[in-house]
Amino acid sequence: MQQHQNGLTLKELAKFIGVTTQTVRNKLKNQGLLLSANHIGNKIVLTFDNCKKFIATSYPCLYNEFAKCHSTVQASDEEALTMYPIPKGKGRITQIKQRSGNTYFYVRDLPLFYKENGEVFMYKSEGFTSKDLAEAKRLLIISERDAGKFKFDYLQQYSQMPSSKVDRKKAKKLQQSYYDFCVDYYNHRCLEVGTKQLYVTIIEDRIKPYFGNMAIGELTKGILQAFVDKYTTNIKKMFTVLNATLSKLYSLDLIDEDFSKRLIKPDVKIVKQPKHPLTTDEVSRFLHYFKGHWLEHAMYLIFNTGLRSQELLALTWEDIEFLDDSRGYVHIRRAIGRTESGYGVKATKTPSSVRKVPFNSKTLVELLKSAKRSNKTGWVVENKSKTNRMYPDNFRNRYFRDVGQKLGFTTPLTSHVARHTYISHLVAKGVPLATIAQWTGHTTIDMIVNVYTHAITSKEDELDFAKELFA
Repeated sequence: MQQHQNGLTLKELAKFIGVTTQTVRNKLKNQGLLLSANHIGNKIVLTFDNCKKFIATSYPCLYNEFAKCHSTVQASDEEALTMYPIPKGKGRITQIKQRSGNTYFYVRDLPLFYKENGEVFMYKSEGFTSKDLAEAKRLLIISERDAGKFKFDYLQQYSQMPSSKVDRKKAKKLQQSYYDFCVDYYNHRCLEVGTKQLYVTIIEDRIKPYFGNMAIGELTKGILQAFVDKYTTNIKKMFTVLNATLSKLYSLDLIDEDFSKRLIKPDVKIVKQPKHPLTTDEVSRFLHYFKGHWLEHAMYLIFNTGLRSQELLALTWEDIEFLDDSRGYVHIRRAIGRTESGYGVKATKTPSSVRKVPFNSKTLVELLKSAKRSNKTGWVVENKSKTNRMYPDNFRNRYFRDVGQKLGFTTPLTSHVARHTYISHLVAKGVPLATIAQWTGHTTIDMIVNVYTHAITSKEDELDFAKELFA
């Protein structure tokens, strides 16, 4: 352990004890040992004398080990007895009558010694047939304890065996490759299948080719920085993997520092392409393309409600509520997404995504009721053969991307463009942002303000909006 001239830093002391820095900080504060004089630069440094007093009080079983590590605080025999006390509790005798009818006496609450974390190890009593026998045993244990027998036996075991076991276990972990560690780490994380797949792709396509079988013990900041410097794309997700895995390695004490905190991201300027909603004319052309098509009702529904495609494809007819010949609600309760066995029904993206969305269109109601009458599966959007729900990739690609190209749209058309268009038109109509957030399943209005508030009006409309604002 690195020693400062005046003692140990808070972090070094916490590492020696095996607890968090905050735990040590709180205990020191409660004992009055955390003073302004302890602040040296941006660190808190405790003198060896204060470290000794703190360990003796809070973690007495570590006192002798601390004295061995730091010769400047080696205690004399007399001092050790004071600084490394033996518990003084006397215990008590309890009487318990068992179901068999027999009565036994037990020695309870009798402390023997301090464990390595400073907790008291209590005597575990056998059952005695009489109170006199239990009392005799209690007095014998107290006598042996006060003579140091139990403390000595435990210290011998603690100082000799555990350290070697820990060293062997740590050495084995350090031999594991960084790639294997990343794979294991993400295999055990509770993430959505789609999200996990993104991180696994980073591991397989980037970490595996670069690091290969490089062991954890061979990692250095320089090697990691050279890896980072190779890439100019998908930096955010790559750093998510690095931050998570390197922080975990540091918490396991397998690397000396959290290298992720000191890695420099490539100086790459990411130009975000603005999202453009469709104009009213473009929406009309798109919907006209599906006139008489078996998916006409689905296209009208997604443009009139702004549903995510995975929400739309999970709808059953029980989720459609008709109020009259033009109005109704869509109840969003579930979504389609990737699972371990492929696409399947699962929970919505967020809790706020469970909602009901109003619609007010006579054409939409007529289309929905017509589709319901000919429906064979119970899914609102079923496949062409009417045997199951629509497959997500087919819906997004064949019926949005390809149709957009046929119609000559300059904006690449996706199902999300329909949602974007819906929200942008609501903003232009002056619908309250909080209402839009509620209808579209957003927790706050932040996303609406930052992403979706785009001008979709004509030049004449803009000039009318600006006319005589303060006349």
